[in-house]
Amino acid sequence: MIANDKQVLNSGWLKKLKVDIRDTGNAMTTDEIIHFSRALNMSMLMSYREAVGKRTRAVIKALSPPDLKRKVKPEIARVLDEGGVIEHKDSIWLLDFWGKKTVAGILLMPITRHQIMHLNNCLQMKEKIMIPSKK
Repeated sequence: MIANDKQVLNSGWLKKLKVDIRDTGNAMTTDEIIHFSRALNMSMLMSYREAVGKRTRAVIKALSPPDLKRKVKPEIARVLDEGGVIEHKDSIWLLDFWGKKTVAGILLMPITRHQIMHLNNCLQMKEKIMIPSKK
């Protein structure tokens, strides 16, 4: 949204990660998340994270002070078109949420607070993933 460019994920990473989900995952059920997590190539996930970090730093470095005040609303439609969100109530609301933000607002979103909010869920799912299914 900020660079109005293709996502790093769309550069062959889905195949490397051994998954086919390209959206935020907000509409996924617990079982879907567990299945996704089991399929995910963890070593490639670390490489993907590194590629995203490099791209993020390049995008931020290229920003000028006026860019920070720019609304990301015009780029929002592309997020849906490219599958970053899906047309499900638990996913589609993100377009409106992000669309109200400026570039600075997107960059300053409290990422660590958001991750901490989901920490307990992550630990519960990790336990389920580590225990083989008895089905």
